[in-house]
Amino acid sequence: MTSFYRRPLPSPPCTRFSTPKGKLWFVEALQEGTAEGFFPVAEQFSTQAEPAFCGLTTLSVVLNALEVDPRRAWKGVWRWYHEDMLDCCEDIEKVRQNGITFEKLACLARCNGLCVKSRISPAKETDPSEVIKNMMDLEKNLEEDMCSCSRAPAQKSEEGNFEEFRKDVQASAAGDGSIVIVSYSRSVLGQTGDGHFSPIGAYHRGEDQVLVMDVARYKYPPHWVPLKLLWEATRCVDKVTGRSRGYMKFAKDTSMDASLLTIDLRHEDSSKWLDFLLSGKIPEILEKNEGKDATTQLHAILTMMPSPPSAVISCYPKANGTSCWACCRHGEQREAAEGIYQSSMRKAVGQILAKKDIPWHTDCINSITGLHYCSMMMENYNGMERLAILLAALLLAIPSTSWEHADNRLLEIINEKLSPAAKVEVDHLRSQLQVLNG
Repeated sequence: MTSFYRRPLPSPPCTRFSTPKGKLWFVEALQEGTAEGFFPVAEQFSTQAEPAFCGLTTLSVVLNALEVDPRRAWKGVWRWYHEDMLDCCEDIEKVRQNGITFEKLACLARCNGLCVKSRISPAKETDPSEVIKNMMDLEKNLEEDMCSCSRAPAQKSEEGNFEEFRKDVQASAAGDGSIVIVSYSRSVLGQTGDGHFSPIGAYHRGEDQVLVMDVARYKYPPHWVPLKLLWEATRCVDKVTGRSRGYMKFAKDTSMDASLLTIDLRHEDSSKWLDFLLSGKIPEILEKNEGKDATTQLHAILTMMPSPPSAVISCYPKANGTSCWACCRHGEQREAAEGIYQSSMRKAVGQILAKKDIPWHTDCINSITGLHYCSMMMENYNGMERLAILLAALLLAIPSTSWEHADNRLLEIINEKLSPAAKVEVDHLRSQLQVLNG
């Protein structure tokens, strides 16, 4: 098989970082204050471990640069982000073969504690037949492009514009605490290959050039490119999604302190759960049971749930490639579990589950895999209690508009003041569902 040792960087339009001109631009950008963003990225900069890992490597660089604690061990006693740990939204082997789409990467970033501003660039004009083909393929791709934060992620990013892109790049380069990454077509820059992800490290105002920290260092070194040309490279259509590419601006989400539960949509029934939780099914059930007591209404909701809750929620985070859990926050997790356990919602759900007439109830309790629970964090609870904790957390997290026809007692249960640890978990699930609900 033919092999390659790097590729010659096309110049122009690219300017190698280590050339005299590249170094001069960096010094001038540093003097202007638009290279401050370079240092946190450079401290954690690494080469992608697989040819298709540009997205995962870019994200792991960002997470480590922004000092996000993964809350699980990487190797030995150390907690650190590595590409292989970023598997909650897409099977890692699938990414190894095919890479990851723009929207899945955005969802993966949210899953791991980042605030994400994602912008899709307006697509370039293309041949009409290609447009029609892309439109025909798009709906299929939307259904396939699923991750643990979004059912149809390709609908979630707003369309950006060049001036907004410029402002975000300038702010990040000036050290505002954010990092901008780009999804672009290499071909526009005269490089070999097509779709690629990499972070931006600096901006030169006078030359209007940006420093692309290319994570495929085995192919191209970091290099300066004209900002306008890079923008044009983000406007090329990704053949997988049928949409143009774009950019993301990441910042550390200091409010994301949840340590126990997360929405997890890798199960084959996940789409059914999202439909149940977000498309008006619960209001319909409550309306049909309007005037009935809280227990009857809640029983009707549980009966109509599509499958065990493991199809939509799991403990967070799971150690990669193992059946154990390697989280550093066991105390907080136990406190969160106990807070949900003591809630009126958990008690009400538990009383209904005790009747053992929910279709999927018995199989779920008897299956460790079906529950996706961590015995270390929930060792004080039996199978039925663990199931009730997951269900209660989900019900408390769904949009408040879903409870319009609820009995007054059920409303009291929903609006009950939770313990601080339990509230953090429910708020985290609610924020994930809000993303899903668009």
